[in-house]
Amino acid sequence: MNNIRKDTNIWPGLTYDDPLAAREWLRGIGFEDGILVEGDGDGEVIHSEMLWPDGAG
Repeated sequence: MNNIRKDTNIWPGLTYDDPLAAREWLRGIGFEDGILVEGDGDGEVIHSEMLWPDGAG
């Protein structure tokens, strides 16, 4: 039997009607800013990542 542990990551994907407001709310509960790729439209976000301090655990 193979008992070698293989670490994996889970990356949840969420969508928001107002992603900039969602980022502000996530900051308020302890997340830190990660990547933000804004689109051409007002408030348009193409991709966003927020980081939990010290990773997951």
